[in-house]
Amino acid sequence: MDTEIQKFSDREVKKITAIWAFTESILGGILHSLRIPFTGLILGGLAIVFLYLIAISSKNKSQIIQSTFIVTSIKFLLSPNTPFTAYIAVIFQGLIAYLIFNSLGMKKISVILLGVFSMLYSSIQKIVLTTIIFGMTFWHAIDDFTNYVMKLFGVNAFENLSMSLILIIVYFALHLAGALFFSNIAVKIQSVLYIESKKYLEIIQKYQEKENLLNEFGAEINRMSKKWYYKPTRIFLIIFFIFLASITLINPELKKITFLNVLSMVIRAIIIIFLWFKVVSPFLIKMLSKFLRSSSLSRVENLNEFTELFPKFRHLIRIAWIENANRKGIKRLIYFLKDSLILLMI
Repeated sequence: MDTEIQKFSDREVKKITAIWAFTESILGGILHSLRIPFTGLILGGLAIVFLYLIAISSKNKSQIIQSTFIVTSIKFLLSPNTPFTAYIAVIFQGLIAYLIFNSLGMKKISVILLGVFSMLYSSIQKIVLTTIIFGMTFWHAIDDFTNYVMKLFGVNAFENLSMSLILIIVYFALHLAGALFFSNIAVKIQSVLYIESKKYLEIIQKYQEKENLLNEFGAEINRMSKKWYYKPTRIFLIIFFIFLASITLINPELKKITFLNVLSMVIRAIIIIFLWFKVVSPFLIKMLSKFLRSSSLSRVENLNEFTELFPKFRHLIRIAWIENANRKGIKRLIYFLKDSLILLMI
């Protein structure tokens, strides 16, 4: 590895770990509040970038494991109500990064493999959890619902179409595209920082005299924050189940699902979600907490070295959001994420 890059990286390992911890424990909440879609995909993608930078920054790849446990500990400290699966996802990414970089070295294929395995795990985890919560009835319901709607519009050519399979394939494809996208960012980020650091330092300087604009960022988050039942996915599920139950009553001849199937699916989901969030997840998090606290890396005084940087990071996120206020939709999201990453890294 190039000596100059190694010297630069040695000074930055702690900062990169702190940024990763910030994105896992704080940035996710900010993205949710700003109504930015695919938050999990974005956070998982950013983790790929940080893990690559930590790997390329460290003489000993065991630093990846240390940083992973530090990030997990900070996430637990600042977001104790996070589902257990979120902690496991962080640990999985760290472990797979260690295995890949330790075995294959710092090659482009290594970071691509990290991205692919990370995103596959994330997508498989969500599909498996959905199946556990709702059962196979959920996927059959999607198929029956799709076929019913197509018949309403006189489309009979795709009578045996499996919309659930198509959705799963699209979901996998989206995550694989994310893996390639963030892997590419990871490989190029150091050269981008070198080229554009002066420009972004000037942006930071510009906003030092515009504190009133930055204060508006907090107000915007408060305005856009939503209660759980206002989130689009949950609204969609509620409408879907109501509409599906109505269809089964009107059309009892549906192939794969009846009203009782829908009712039992909803009751099953309520019971499993309640048991998971009130019994299983708290117990597993408690066990994980004991394990993390047994590590010297997880002592509060050690974690403070990283969390004391968080106010500065939050300030930079505000700058990135306001700097792109003139852009709309997906374009603003892309530039916001790019600017946030560069501002945090310089």
